[in-house]
Amino acid sequence: MKKATIFILLIFISSLLSAQWVVDNGFGFKINVPSDWTRETKTEGTDKIYDFVHPSNNIFLEVRAFKADASVTPDAIAQYFESQYLPSANRVAFEDYTLNNTPGKFAGYTMTVNGLEVGIGTFYAVKNGFGYVLWTMIETRLYNQYSGIGDEVLNTFTTISASSTSKRVVIPPSFKITNMKLGKSLTSNYDILPQQEAEEFQSNQDKIYVIWDWEGKAVGKTMTVKWYYNGQEITGASKSYTLPADAQGYGYANIIKPSGGFKVGRYFVQIDFQGQKQRRIDFEIKKPASNAEAGFVIVPPGSKGNSSNNGNSNGKNINPNSSNSNFSSNFSLNHQSFKLGEELQPGSKSNLKSSSTKFYKNTPQVISVFKWNGNGNGHQIKVNWHYYAPGSSDKMTIVSSTFDFPNQEGGESNFSLSKPDAGWPEGQYWVEYYMDGQYENEFRFDVVPGSSSAGSSSTSAWGTATGGSSASQNSSAKKIVLTSAGSESCYSFKTGKIHGDHQNADIMVEPWCTEDVGVCGNWLVTNYTNMDAVTTAPSTGYLSDGKSFTDCDVMDMNKVVIIKLKDGTYAKMMILKTDFTKSNSQNPPCQHKATILVQYPAF
Repeated sequence: MKKATIFILLIFISSLLSAQWVVDNGFGFKINVPSDWTRETKTEGTDKIYDFVHPSNNIFLEVRAFKADASVTPDAIAQYFESQYLPSANRVAFEDYTLNNTPGKFAGYTMTVNGLEVGIGTFYAVKNGFGYVLWTMIETRLYNQYSGIGDEVLNTFTTISASSTSKRVVIPPSFKITNMKLGKSLTSNYDILPQQEAEEFQSNQDKIYVIWDWEGKAVGKTMTVKWYYNGQEITGASKSYTLPADAQGYGYANIIKPSGGFKVGRYFVQIDFQGQKQRRIDFEIKKPASNAEAGFVIVPPGSKGNSSNNGNSNGKNINPNSSNSNFSSNFSLNHQSFKLGEELQPGSKSNLKSSSTKFYKNTPQVISVFKWNGNGNGHQIKVNWHYYAPGSSDKMTIVSSTFDFPNQEGGESNFSLSKPDAGWPEGQYWVEYYMDGQYENEFRFDVVPGSSSAGSSSTSAWGTATGGSSASQNSSAKKIVLTSAGSESCYSFKTGKIHGDHQNADIMVEPWCTEDVGVCGNWLVTNYTNMDAVTTAPSTGYLSDGKSFTDCDVMDMNKVVIIKLKDGTYAKMMILKTDFTKSNSQNPPCQHKATILVQYPAF
């Protein structure tokens, strides 16, 4: 790090560098790329090519531009590009798509590159006499982690009026943050040693440090360090200061563990310059590992805790009637059917009573359901169950199972993993699916603190309340619908009004890319699934109590939630269902439409 002038920020309570427009007037486009991405410009025949690589080396992004007359179509470009550059790729999606008023085709592929499974997203377009191919490549096991970052850059691609020159113009910032790091401790010369760098911490970590260098003379201008939890700024933690006359310098800031420890979840620390985002580091807080939770026992086939496939009535695999040489060409998995839950509808192999990605310690089993189209003869699907202990980045493979598809047109089946004798260890789990040896899909689920009623004498097992309420619910409760974007994202219990005023809302639905809905407010979740069953309000445990800001977190569906209003009164609510969409054509890209049962006053 460059050592010139130091600014020390003491914060007591936390991906992008300043983006730069890459403009090509000759080929009529521009794209906004963070300045910490490596970049290369080259020509290939008559094609102009821009290559960009994320600092982690986990995202490759390319823009290819060339002249195209009226006879050239996006479909023709796709056909040529696939044959020349993706000859071994498996196309999994191909559809009409419009990006910033430029119509074209979106295609998705999977393929193996240097022994690694990768996912490729491609946009083909023709406009104003030019053809364009935009594509990203991300390793499939990292796709969920990095696809949003790649999309953020791709979504800035815009066609512009072309000029006679094709010279690329990059507008550099007058000031930028460099060499930003996050870690567990600080050296005497205000640096973070490589072995102390981290982007994952335990909730009992005493301090978390961020350091940075800056370049560019910006005397008298303001720089601000901000910390965020689950997308919500921790406003009391923000610190700002005025830059000196130096042309370069460095500084650090730190979080000090609050009483009770850091809250588990996703965080990021961001540096703004003159109110504009400069650079950001994402990190995660997890629970400390404990010896009791580390003892997940892998048991032999047929014992409790083993994975099984229930392709037919006796739970055995169904074998094809002919050899693998007779693969069906129209066979495909129905990706929309892949869901997780704990209980099937009576008589069904793939219809769950309720889907979920959160389960309790005593949940009897986790079931993964799926369907297929076409004749499955000769094909096989394999599922791997993995476990990540709290505080650990190393996965433990629990068990694997396979299913041979039968010689029939279409069908449904499921895999299941039953509860170990001592109960499910808390932590994160991954279910990975491979079709004929190739990566196909994956899901994450969590085992969380608490206890479900599944398997007990109760007839209302956890996770089975599909409608949220029964006929015995209090008549004062009513249903509302909130959307996570726009003027219908907020609700006030006293007035019964749906609105978009964040400052005067009791609850607000967030546009997070999570399966469960993100909700801001002062609330706590109970283990009850019936509004009438909750007759008193706990005195502690509310999300935003004692904080100078309104906190946000994901909220379980079909659970009664108590909301503590600012005047000390209480309301109740329960999310009955949510319609979740994720699309690059939306703004924001992830949106929830939540149907909620509400009641005020609660008691």
